[in-house]
Amino acid sequence: VAHRIPDRRPCSVLCRAPPVADAIRSSPPPRMSLTLFTPDWRTLWEGQITPESAGAVFTRPEVVDLILDLAGYRHDRGRLAHVRALEPSCGDGAFVSRLVARLVESERAHASAAGWADPILHDALRACDIDAGVVAATRAEVVRQLVAAGCPAARAELLAGLWIVEADFLLEPWPGRYDVICGNPPYVRIEALPKAVLAQY
Repeated sequence: VAHRIPDRRPCSVLCRAPPVADAIRSSPPPRMSLTLFTPDWRTLWEGQITPESAGAVFTRPEVVDLILDLAGYRHDRGRLAHVRALEPSCGDGAFVSRLVARLVESERAHASAAGWADPILHDALRACDIDAGVVAATRAEVVRQLVAAGCPAARAELLAGLWIVEADFLLEPWPGRYDVICGNPPYVRIEALPKAVLAQY
């Protein structure tokens, strides 16, 4: 599922002036509206994050594997640490756990001598969700997967913290480019969104 990330630098200027030159010279300065800052996404969602408002949808593992195969995220195609993957709404971690499993397989087959210490792993994956509880659970599962694969526990904690973030995908900047964007997006009726959130979207 591909997402176009909207520009989050709102700066609107509204000008009204009479069409006649003389009138323009004698008229007051045009009315201007300028927005410099947008509220933090946590403020917009405060007290309103529920499974229903977050549009949580759960995906079967075989469906996840099919999508990742179609996207070309396979360890037999080279070292996946060089392929930046993004999951915009990780939920229970259905996609993240399979992304990490494939990344682990790829590291076993293609990793450099640096192994788990290689800094290229820092940007190999990004996933986010607005629900702090599912973010914590997904991080814990990623740590478990990495440690089981031989990654030192402290390094696994660091990578999980970098890879899985608490954020609203549509209201946060995402620097850089991604090679694979996959996931099962939230399904929410537009009228169910908090009005402040909808206004920012």
